[in-house]
Amino acid sequence: MTSPTLKSFIQQHTHFITDLETIIDTIIEKQHVYLYDTSAISIHEKAYFRYDERLFLKKVQDTPVLITDVIAKEMRLIEDVEQRYMKYLQHFKTILYVEEQQLYDLLKVDFDVTGAKREFLGASEQAFTCIQPLRDTVRKARRSFQHAENIILDDYISFFVNKNDKNRGEISLLWTACVLNRLPGTFSITFIGIDHDLFSYVEQACLLGRNKDYNVYIMSNETLLQIDYGQHQNTTKLQKLTDIYRNEDRKIMYFNRNEDIMHLIRQKSKLSNQDFIKKITCNQIQVVY
Repeated sequence: MTSPTLKSFIQQHTHFITDLETIIDTIIEKQHVYLYDTSAISIHEKAYFRYDERLFLKKVQDTPVLITDVIAKEMRLIEDVEQRYMKYLQHFKTILYVEEQQLYDLLKVDFDVTGAKREFLGASEQAFTCIQPLRDTVRKARRSFQHAENIILDDYISFFVNKNDKNRGEISLLWTACVLNRLPGTFSITFIGIDHDLFSYVEQACLLGRNKDYNVYIMSNETLLQIDYGQHQNTTKLQKLTDIYRNEDRKIMYFNRNEDIMHLIRQKSKLSNQDFIKKITCNQIQVVY
């Protein structure tokens, strides 16, 4: 559960939007929202303060960016004496803040109680595609429909307490995305992260088979770098940004290209910065994540 102290801090000391109706209206108005994982925020914050580089900020412009209470805790917003994360995030025009315990209430903005419960069950089942104990919880909750949302939230919290909150940030973003996707209106959802677990969860829940949603996307720093190069065709700039934003030890996912024909077998491997730059500038790969 979110501590009152964190909730009060967010409301009193940040420009984050916390009102649920306003959050929904903002997303629908802009028709797009970015879900920002801690792994990416950490690298982008360092790039901003050390090098005054704003790769993601420039990409986002006025599109809303969403974080959950779990992400806020991972950033240690209250404990951060230097407030580096806050100083970085304040440059985004619109930051949306959603607590896990409010996800059911988010649906109640547009649905009656019965409809909200039904949509919450469906969203939770989708979000927990890779977590069998929580999928079992959803089935249990369907049999106790009147208390479904409480059963799911209680078991969810207990599950992650037992796991020492491992990967909870990634799942909180995915759960939020699945809930948002149940709302009326058409809009795109883009995850931005570095962690491969995030990609695996999102892919299984939103990008494959019967769960495939053509309005859901996921990006990494390598994706951002390829997009930026495509827009500016500036090799010198690409070299500079690659040194700042890439970790050569991190495996990236991509498709090879040969004479503008993309191979259908996805690759996952480490690339040196020079190899990455060469493949981007010569149009030899299409970055996936």
